[in-house]
Amino acid sequence: MKRFWTIRVRFLIFGLLSLVPLIGFSWLLVADNSRSRNEDLLAAETIMASQVSTSMSGYLSNSFRGLENLASNPIIVDHADPDATSTFLGQSRSARPDWVGVFLIGVDGELVAQAGSVDPSILTAINGQVETILATGQRSISGRIDLPLDPPISVVVLLVPVTSVAETTPASDATPAADAGASNGQHAPGTIRGVVAAVVPTDAMSQTLLPASRGRAEVVVLSGSQIVIATGDIRANEQAWIQNLVDQNVSFTDEGTEDLSYTSLGGNQRAAVVTPVGLDAVDWLVLVSAPKPQTQFMVLWEQLLALFLVATFVYLVLSWVFGELVSRSLSDLSESAQRLADGDYKTPIARRGSGEMGELRDSLESLRTHTEVIMTANEEGQTERLRQNEQLRDLLRRDLRMQEDERRHIASEIHDAVSPLITGALYQSRALQRANGGATSEMVSESLTDVNSLLERASQELHGIIFDLRPPDLDDLGVVAAIEAFVSTIQRTGLEARLEVIDEPPPLTPEVRLGIYRIVQEALHNVLRHAGADEAVVRLEYVNQLLRVTIRDNGAGFDPEKARRPTSLGLLSMRERAAAIDADFEILSRPGGGTVIIVERRDTGGVMSDELLDSILRDRTAGQLEDSADPAHNMGDE
Repeated sequence: MKRFWTIRVRFLIFGLLSLVPLIGFSWLLVADNSRSRNEDLLAAETIMASQVSTSMSGYLSNSFRGLENLASNPIIVDHADPDATSTFLGQSRSARPDWVGVFLIGVDGELVAQAGSVDPSILTAINGQVETILATGQRSISGRIDLPLDPPISVVVLLVPVTSVAETTPASDATPAADAGASNGQHAPGTIRGVVAAVVPTDAMSQTLLPASRGRAEVVVLSGSQIVIATGDIRANEQAWIQNLVDQNVSFTDEGTEDLSYTSLGGNQRAAVVTPVGLDAVDWLVLVSAPKPQTQFMVLWEQLLALFLVATFVYLVLSWVFGELVSRSLSDLSESAQRLADGDYKTPIARRGSGEMGELRDSLESLRTHTEVIMTANEEGQTERLRQNEQLRDLLRRDLRMQEDERRHIASEIHDAVSPLITGALYQSRALQRANGGATSEMVSESLTDVNSLLERASQELHGIIFDLRPPDLDDLGVVAAIEAFVSTIQRTGLEARLEVIDEPPPLTPEVRLGIYRIVQEALHNVLRHAGADEAVVRLEYVNQLLRVTIRDNGAGFDPEKARRPTSLGLLSMRERAAAIDADFEILSRPGGGTVIIVERRDTGGVMSDELLDSILRDRTAGQLEDSADPAHNMGDE
């Protein structure tokens, strides 16, 4: 419990408690702001819906007036000449760029004349409305009609009845029943003669009537359960948008402005205002919606909460830092004392604090320093003993491995080269013995000549084995003479090999001489076996106390990175030999570009020469005898 109530923890708790009133005040402020924004949102939506409704009403009223003026023209009323009627419709359409098409339908429901673009599917879509207008004489407006064009477009059609305003040329045998369907003759004023209609694209209406700047609000103009025009992507998701309202039991009336709320397809709460388009024969509704202030409030609160979390983190960090500064001296001394108890005598005690804390720190530092001196001396002695033991084990392992490799090599060479020759000589001598005096002197002389030849070859093979094990020139004349003799041997294989010596090196230790010789030997063997070269050069130079040996050939070359694999025993052997004599080893090669092997060694004296090894063994033996004769040491081991 005492460990928990540290100075740092108290600073942290104080910091957390001081944030509680600030969070509560912020919550009240955001909630009050949300209520005000809810009222402002409904007022703004009401104004926007009223503006769109007024614009829509004015636009449709203007279009209806234009159609009514067109319908009252005698050319349209009489429409006896279709060509003249079409020409007049074209002139009227040119005055209204927003009309993409104007057409006239007779009392029989058939198309009489047209101007502009009038798709046949439009006539099919408004057939019912045309019949109603011919029966009632009331103007009308269609819903949205989607035309299967490329690209597809949507239009609405405004329809106005064509009525006669004066009597025309009398006709005989005319009856009242036939007046409605006659194309000429006497017609009473007010007789319906057809329907004139204008085609308006919904895109043009959207650009003209919908506000360009609306913030996050969306505007939808509805005709029953059909969207006429809309902002955003509502038009593209019409069915899903309408079905979403149906699922939430959202309904509209055309009795005045009303407000409602619903959940959008994205799951957000939205507030909406619905108002009708105040125009006869038009049952359209304008819906304006925007995200509810509660949704914005939650977003704002989430942002504010994230800000509070960051502020809390910073506040806690600062509290922790101040608590750390206050309690650092005591904590450091406590940790230092614990390290001493755990056996850590290397880490110095930090110089912090003053007065009694400083005196306590000085006392602990004196204790640590004294203990460190004693423990360091013990550890160094133990480390030195372990290092020497490891050296002896490494020497033994390497010696055993080299002995075993030598035995295997000698056995293989004798079995493959010398043994067959001696066996051949033995067979020749036994054959001569079995002759039992029956062989002629020429046969005996020939057999003895063969035996001598086989024994001479066996002697040469044995000499070669002895030379490979350790050339006599290596110890008698030095490494240069030994390499020169080996290069001469290589030349007899057909490979053009030569030795170049620049400033002969000083006398080297036996281990260094043997290491350099074996590297050259292994490199030239690799040239013979793998390189396919016809020339090899061995170069020895000694410059500024640096011995450099270079073996170069003009063979096939290889990729040095792939040759680093453990299975590349020849290269691995050369690397190990170079490391054993403290020399740098480098391979430069590329496929088709030959190979260069470079061995460099500074003149650093003997590298584990025989004399150095004998000295180490003598020192080791003397140290062991001295340790075994020390009673105090033996007691310490026990």
